[in-house]
Amino acid sequence: YHVVRGAKSIKVKFQNGKKVAAEVIIKDSQNDIAFLKPQSIPNIRTMNLLLTDSSSVMLGDKVFTLGYPIATVLGENLKYSEGVINSLSGVGDDPKVFQISIPTQSGNSGGPLFNERGEVIGIVSSSLDVVKTQQQIGITPQNVNFAIKSSLVKNMLAMLPENLISPTDLSLVQRKSKGSISNFVQQVENNIVLIEVE
Repeated sequence: YHVVRGAKSIKVKFQNGKKVAAEVIIKDSQNDIAFLKPQSIPNIRTMNLLLTDSSSVMLGDKVFTLGYPIATVLGENLKYSEGVINSLSGVGDDPKVFQISIPTQSGNSGGPLFNERGEVIGIVSSSLDVVKTQQQIGITPQNVNFAIKSSLVKNMLAMLPENLISPTDLSLVQRKSKGSISNFVQQVENNIVLIEVE
């Protein structure tokens, strides 16, 4: 939600370069989640993703994400980052988020957090603020990042208009355990879009 909060216009940029206007159809500002609906979807091959139960995630599980960190500097090509689940909770033991070791920059927010099987277990959301933490407690945090748990996203699915809900509850395909992550990334890259706001 923080990515689109207060935006006058929202555009979704697909891998083929096409930009499409989008609108917020549901938002949960408290949990930092927003569902966007693009006006149209270009004729590109996408893949249904499995939004799985975040309660099955364990400390130390390997995870990865795809996104557009610091796109104005690093460019608009999709970036892959990996790490582990550092904690099953966030700041002050917040049960709504995972702490992850994946390096997270502006532009990663809103990207899917995948487990090793290619299932979505969360949404990359934030990092511990380095400057504020240094000022308040005199410690510089290193790579302390967070992802909203998929259970919060699943809870919002019931709020979607019926014509937007997939009969498979967004859970048709998952990565085969024998396939490589790079093959999975190639299959799913059209699903990961760059959000531009003004």
